[in-house]
This record gives sequence, structure tokens and C-alpha cells, in this order.
Amino acid sequence: MTDELLKDLLDKQVSAQQMLVKRAFIIIITLIILLFASNAIWLYAWTLPDYETYETYELDGEDSSNVVYNSQEEVKINDKEGQ
Repeated sequence: MTDELLKDLLDKQVSAQQMLVKRAFIIIITLIILLFASNAIWLYAWTLPDYETYETYELDGEDSSNVVYNSQEEVKINDKEGQ
């Protein structure tokens, strides 16, 4: 009787350990996949082109003309390049 009880307890213990190992293996594989996915996303975001934004200011020019000055230090007077 004790041999059967001992064998039953041992089987349950081995079964619980196998289940724990399977869960740990699945978690480790999932974490590795997530690590590669996050690295791939960062590499994609890092290789995207940089877009520059420009601010344009409308200024009043002499003799009621329109003067446009932007952040690239370009001045346009009545849609013509200025200095």
C-alpha cells in the first residue's frame, strides 16, 4: 500500500515538473520572439528618413509688397528670390 501511494505521489510530482518545464520553455521562446520583434521595429524606425519642417513668416515689405522669409534664410519678395 505504501509503495502504491509513494509511486502515485512521485508520478504527480514528475507530472507537475514536466508541466512547469513546458510552461517555462514556452515563456522563454515567447520572450525571444518578442525581443527580435522589438529590435526589428527599432531598426525599421531608425532607418526611416528624417523630415524637416520649415516655418514661413509673412512680413510686410516696402511699397505694400509681400515678403516671405523662411528658416532656410531665403527671402522672397513678390515670389522672386531676394537677398
